[in-house]
Amino acid sequence: MVVMGGAANNMGVILGSFGFIALGRFIDFYKAELAFVPFDVVWLYFLLLGIGIILIQMYRPGGLIPEKPTSTLSSKKLQKMAGSRREVSSSKTRDSTSDG
Repeated sequence: MVVMGGAANNMGVILGSFGFIALGRFIDFYKAELAFVPFDVVWLYFLLLGIGIILIQMYRPGGLIPEKPTSTLSSKKLQKMAGSRREVSSSKTRDSTSDG
């Protein structure tokens, strides 16, 4: 279900679960009409599920609804933040040593 829908995405997992369950219900409901297949209809569920997972992994490796990319800060902003933290921490240590 997670493979079909997409990891780290709740809507994708719900969609994958819905598809997983709907496929089973569809086959159970139309079992009599699907008698033309050359094997037992029970195996059709596993066959279609396997084919579906293979196709999703080939064409949509992130799932039906892939995870949104997380935005990161640029290296300049990170260096600026790191520099300002060093200044704050060094001023705190100077204040603590001058108090004593």
